[in-house]
Amino acid sequence: MVALFERRGFTHDGNSVALIFGVHQGKARFSHTEQLRIERSLAEKSKLAAADRSDALSDAAIRAAVASLEAGDAGIRFSREQRAAIHALGAGGKLSLLTGVAGSGKTTLLKPLVDAWRADDRKVVGMSTAWRQADALKDAGVDETWALQPLLNAIDTGEFQPDAKTVLVVDEISQIGPRPMLRLLELQAETGMTIKMLGDREQVQSIEAGDTIALLKRVLPKTALPEILTAVRQKNDHDRKIAALFRDGEAGTAFAMKRQDGTARLLEGDYDQVVRQIADLYIERDDALKAQGPDYGITVTTLTNAEAADISRAIRDRLKARGEGTDEATYKAVVYRGEKPEFFDLPIATGDRLRMYRKTVAQIDGERATIGNNGDIVEVVGKTAVGLILRNARGQTAEIDRKRLSDPRTGRLGFGRAFTIDAAQGMSTKGEHINALPHGTGATTAFKTYTAESRATGRTLTLISKAAVHAAVQRSRALGDVTPMTEDDLWERVAKDASAKPYKALALDLVGNAHRRHDKAVEAGLSSHNRIEKTEQARPNIGGDMKAAYEAGLARQAFEPQRGAIETVLDAVFERLKQAADVVADHLRAIAEGIRTRTDPRTPDPEQDTPAPANRRPSLSPGP
Repeated sequence: MVALFERRGFTHDGNSVALIFGVHQGKARFSHTEQLRIERSLAEKSKLAAADRSDALSDAAIRAAVASLEAGDAGIRFSREQRAAIHALGAGGKLSLLTGVAGSGKTTLLKPLVDAWRADDRKVVGMSTAWRQADALKDAGVDETWALQPLLNAIDTGEFQPDAKTVLVVDEISQIGPRPMLRLLELQAETGMTIKMLGDREQVQSIEAGDTIALLKRVLPKTALPEILTAVRQKNDHDRKIAALFRDGEAGTAFAMKRQDGTARLLEGDYDQVVRQIADLYIERDDALKAQGPDYGITVTTLTNAEAADISRAIRDRLKARGEGTDEATYKAVVYRGEKPEFFDLPIATGDRLRMYRKTVAQIDGERATIGNNGDIVEVVGKTAVGLILRNARGQTAEIDRKRLSDPRTGRLGFGRAFTIDAAQGMSTKGEHINALPHGTGATTAFKTYTAESRATGRTLTLISKAAVHAAVQRSRALGDVTPMTEDDLWERVAKDASAKPYKALALDLVGNAHRRHDKAVEAGLSSHNRIEKTEQARPNIGGDMKAAYEAGLARQAFEPQRGAIETVLDAVFERLKQAADVVADHLRAIAEGIRTRTDPRTPDPEQDTPAPANRRPSLSPGP
């Protein structure tokens, strides 16, 4: 299939699209020309919107809004860092991006800006990927909120018609891919509306191709990219430091601190046993926190919807076993395992927490209003003959007919004690949080770990399946390796998984790399050509010299096979010559010894009876 796509391309929205591929950071990457067009258009329109400061708030208007808010609410005092971000966001162009760490008070610092925009006769609209995250912007004073896909649909149908006086506040921008972001920028170019974005690239990212924040940071000026790097959610310095370490990818140090204070544990047992231990700890800590105050509680996040459903069911079973929720009634519920929904009968009782999968409208204080949207958690506070009485996070209560909640086609309800990390982004828990990993850490990253570890104002308890981590370490070792596995080996694997920050390459990266390789090839060719020209000038007969050198090389190559035999013959000849030289040397030594013996005056002459006179010269004549 890939080969066919490479040869023929494909058609997308009536346009011919071709695959593009290359190597980025040591890995083969594939994209296509449509994604390249999206990213280029996004970059171009972002720069133009950021440069347009025609509707920027004045410094005086921003200062007045900040002062008014601080004077009216004794609990709000902005730090110098927050004030700088407020001014940069409000006085910026028609496109700005505020990067804020988890729990930095991004929603709070929007309040004076919303007041200032309203005072300037602007309409402020909030948007995020999910309804729950978008509705959280209402705490900043935003009246109209949208989830991403419903807003895109409203744009296509003409239901949403902004103008130059509209300010669109986009929260959790890291979860929005380049394609829908480009649609918003196209609308901005058509209408002149202002877009203000909030988010953090170090948290959960979009599942679509491309990285919107990485792309925006390449093209936007520094003045359009304010930052808040100080968290205020965690009340304890120790907890803030741990969250910051996870954000920086230093999971090893963070887990060492958590192991020391007992908030990170490896749980023994299989999957079901680990889930039951998580449920037991949830009940224990929830009881302890509720004793401190009704506003305190504990939440649970997991990596998948299936894990969230299993943990929620285990918690429900324990509550029922101790006598809570005896007024059960069965409703049609849904859980997503992957992309496929599974419908089942869910027993619901007073006190249960439920997740809503559809926007649900009800009578609230005599008016029709939304009790919950997709992703919202509601609590069952009572039951009636026809349905349930639900209370949402804003404290609103409404009675819902059971027929609407038991929709067999859509399954409006699901377990609400636990939910995925992606759904929890933007959520804040007053109390404690459990980062539950009953299948180990193989599917996590630093982005998910940081999001899960920064939800609560208090401690975060990290509970991990020991068996799953043990199996992962064993698989990473060579076959037959029987080295004993220690607890530190397991935590080292956990830290490695939780520190991973996989970069999502852009199509622009592939094209940029291709251009750079092309430029290097051109430079290398020109440099080689330049060296050849200089050599020809210095040595006019370079061609003949190169030919002679080449022929000499051929001769050496032909002679090479005979070298071994010749060297063997020469070695034999040298050995024979050495032996002959040794014989000659022996003869010369014997001759020299004979001469010395005959010429020594102390040696007696056998032919004479008396010794020779002392002054007689010895004869030098040779002997017989």
